[in-house]
Amino acid sequence: MMTGSTPTSVPDPLIHRSFRDAPVVAATPEEGGVDDPAFAAAESAPPGVQVTGLERSSRLPFSARFKHLVSGEHSLTKVAGLFTSRSLAENAASQLRLEAGFDAARVHLLAPSDASGLRKGVLSRSLEPEQAGIWHTVVRAHLFTFSVGLALALLVYAGFMLAGHPAVISSPGLSLMALLFFGGIVGLMVGGFLSLRPDHYRVFVAVRQALRKGQWAVIAHPVTPLEIEQALSGLRARSYRVVRSL
Repeated sequence: MMTGSTPTSVPDPLIHRSFRDAPVVAATPEEGGVDDPAFAAAESAPPGVQVTGLERSSRLPFSARFKHLVSGEHSLTKVAGLFTSRSLAENAASQLRLEAGFDAARVHLLAPSDASGLRKGVLSRSLEPEQAGIWHTVVRAHLFTFSVGLALALLVYAGFMLAGHPAVISSPGLSLMALLFFGGIVGLMVGGFLSLRPDHYRVFVAVRQALRKGQWAVIAHPVTPLEIEQALSGLRARSYRVVRSL
């Protein structure tokens, strides 16, 4: 029988550009995830009682629950660090993987050449690697806001009826149809705005401007609130600027 410890291989901090076929690794309690509200639910559960994903998500902040409700992507927040040299960027990307537990597919290292015309797709794919999830977000956001618009229209209609508004009382059917129509349209417009994710565009512009100046960038795709804080603290300690989406 052979004894001794098995040498641990250290991942090489290469440029990672593909998100497909890569598992999404969330923080675990052993990695410090006990401070995450999602893990606090599991820790506080009685012995033998398993906490479901729905129960865990109910303990997340309202903003996080809302984003997961309307989004079909695993990583909803993008965190980017800007660096003046390649060595600093590679070191930051390596530290995120080794210390924060990010898998290779959720840390992207971008070079100045990635902002050129021949490689302009690299930047967009690094910021939005979940192409299938984007379409799920578009559908879910529109369905959610459309339903909310219809519900609000029904509430307005009920309020007019209770108040005895002459126009609604005289034509209840037409009034209901008109309110539902406008409520649905407004809901779809809001859904379209949420699908555009203007907060992601802010990160995209900052990274592109830095690359065009000959600088380097590291984009992290955290999944849990704990990973967001780890990405922010890790990149802030090594970069001259950090930008993030909501």
